[in-house]
Amino acid sequence: MLICEKDQNTLHLFRFVDNRFALVKSYPCIVGANGLDKKKAGDLATPVGNYFFLRYIPGKSLSEKYGYGAFVLNYPNFLDRKDRKDGTGIWLHGHTPGKGLREQELQNTSGCVVVSNDVLK
Repeated sequence: MLICEKDQNTLHLFRFVDNRFALVKSYPCIVGANGLDKKKAGDLATPVGNYFFLRYIPGKSLSEKYGYGAFVLNYPNFLDRKDRKDGTGIWLHGHTPGKGLREQELQNTSGCVVVSNDVLK
């Protein structure tokens, strides 16, 4: 299980062991420029909710800005649509090779969660 703390720019990886979730590791991440919950396409917000990965797209099939690749999330899910939220293309992905997460041009996304390419691997 992955949990993203948007206000802390941290992505936590948990493993289910002995009938409980145990923290494996935490990673720095970047989220949408708008710190609120995603409501509509183009609002620059990362959604708040429970999501599943639908598929993985290797980086060689994507623009350079996605780095190593991308996991496509099922946003908007049933509950989002019930609340009239929309938008598409919310992914967990890498970033432009040769850049670092702390570089100014990578400080905000359009709503995705971005981790370093090494973490994504």
